[in-house]
Amino acid sequence: MAFRLSKLGGFTLPTPLQYQGTLARALVHCVDQVRDINTQLGLRPYVVRLVHTRWSSGERGAGVEQVISVVPITPIPKIETISALDVNYSSVGGQENGSLRVSQISGRYTEDQLLGRTYDGNPIDEDTNFFYEIEYRGGNGPQHMRRFYVSGAPQKSPGGVQWEIEIQRSNQDRLYDGTPEG
Repeated sequence: MAFRLSKLGGFTLPTPLQYQGTLARALVHCVDQVRDINTQLGLRPYVVRLVHTRWSSGERGAGVEQVISVVPITPIPKIETISALDVNYSSVGGQENGSLRVSQISGRYTEDQLLGRTYDGNPIDEDTNFFYEIEYRGGNGPQHMRRFYVSGAPQKSPGGVQWEIEIQRSNQDRLYDGTPEG
């Protein structure tokens, strides 16, 4: 290898900087290119986004919610089928609930990004929301944008080329034009 790994009790203990030079890290781009073939073939019709919003009154849930960033996860990750969600029906319609596992998220993302933290690892501000959004892109016209919150810690695969995360369905989505509901 091009770098010298630390040894602890005779075993390898790489630093974060040294991990950047490993074979697993070097393969991330190649694996991402292969994963993108699924999207090109139409096998990944769900776009997954990381969304941050801010509330106008200085705290979550107070005032008007405005979108401040929308970042699509690329290449498009694999999600469980939306039919894994339960639907509770009432006289005013159905409410989806439950959780989904999103896998094959590129290894180039950081745990902080997947948890919605700032670039220096700090939690988001008190007036900010972070959520995942899933939109089906296989139909005609505008599609429903479902909001999800993180419900488990991201897990990096043993090979280091992908992440998996569990997300929980929220009851408030964005409208077709991208503005938050309500």
